[in-house]
Amino acid sequence: MRARGEGSVYRAGDGWVAALWVENPAGGRKRLVRKAKTQKLANAKLAQLRADRDAGVITGTTTVRQWLDTWMQSRAGGDLSPRTLEANSTASRLWIVPHLGDIHMAKLTVEDVQRMHRALREAGYSQSTVAQAHRCLSAALNEAVRRRHLGVNVAALARTPSVASVERAPALTEAEVIAVLLEAGRRRMLARVGTAIVTGARQGEVLGLTWADVDLDSPRPLIRITKNRARGKWAHGTSCSTPTSHTPPKCPARIPVPITGEPKTPRSKRDVPIPAIVVDALREHRARVVAARLAAGNLWVGDAVFPGGPLGGVMDTRNDHRAWRACVEAAIGHGAGTHAARRTAITAMLTTEHDPTLIAKIVGHASLAMLSTYSRPSIERQAEALERVAAGYGG
Repeated sequence: MRARGEGSVYRAGDGWVAALWVENPAGGRKRLVRKAKTQKLANAKLAQLRADRDAGVITGTTTVRQWLDTWMQSRAGGDLSPRTLEANSTASRLWIVPHLGDIHMAKLTVEDVQRMHRALREAGYSQSTVAQAHRCLSAALNEAVRRRHLGVNVAALARTPSVASVERAPALTEAEVIAVLLEAGRRRMLARVGTAIVTGARQGEVLGLTWADVDLDSPRPLIRITKNRARGKWAHGTSCSTPTSHTPPKCPARIPVPITGEPKTPRSKRDVPIPAIVVDALREHRARVVAARLAAGNLWVGDAVFPGGPLGGVMDTRNDHRAWRACVEAAIGHGAGTHAARRTAITAMLTTEHDPTLIAKIVGHASLAMLSTYSRPSIERQAEALERVAAGYGG
């Protein structure tokens, strides 16, 4: 006589059946059934089921798709940034689920993971995309192992796709910065561009500012970075007459729904002093926003420093990036993404300020090691350094 929870073995027709109830990681309980030709084999299969259950190994029918949904729901509202959540959602929906979604997670193999890698490469995806899909899958399986739903993370055993280091665009030169700021002034973007290019704040941090975060009137003006604006999902536009016939991303009248969340790291929450050029630009910008708010009346939405339109709201990161790139191209003849502002600011700080701790504090880096990725001295500074070395040798 077996105790409750130990399963059962019974005769069924010409054979035998081993049965055991286990917890389903996707929720609830499920009954596992294994058939055998003899009672001895059925007892052995029941023992294996109990061993797998006690080891935390999934022995049922939870698929990769089901677990990814469960995992992402558990991470929503947690410590992950909105951008990371959106990246995981994209990786799961577009790259992992189409190839592995219907496989039972307990039966997933290293070969399955590597087959996904090959399929993505053959479909024309870049190696960095393949690596992103791999990282997302591995993180999800790691969580399954941590919760004792799975015995081993097969993605961790698979060969991780290698990604060649990307040559990042250099920081803007002093002459280019002046040209960009002048062009931004003509486009009424000086506050947006100046805030980023002087303080090194990330795009999401600048777009996440509200007027409550901006102090322009104290003896030491500053901005308080407390939120991060990330690219969100699409929604059906108000003019869409057939929302059930297509998904929001394919809606002809689609509208962006930005996500506002926590900054990238705990150290990203910070007060950043702003110099006079930024203060003046923000004051002028505030006057325009106040005028637009009065004109909109009760239709105005939100309190964003950089609103998304004539009725306020929040700025979509895509629109901001397009406006930024157009401004830079008009000023210096070639494009540069919004992150170029951060690289330019940090490079300038590294050139004029010798305290890396202070720089990391200003730009919200989690560690001093991050500064090394921005340290790209110009050829002129390298030549000066080598001249000093040669002089030391008496050359």
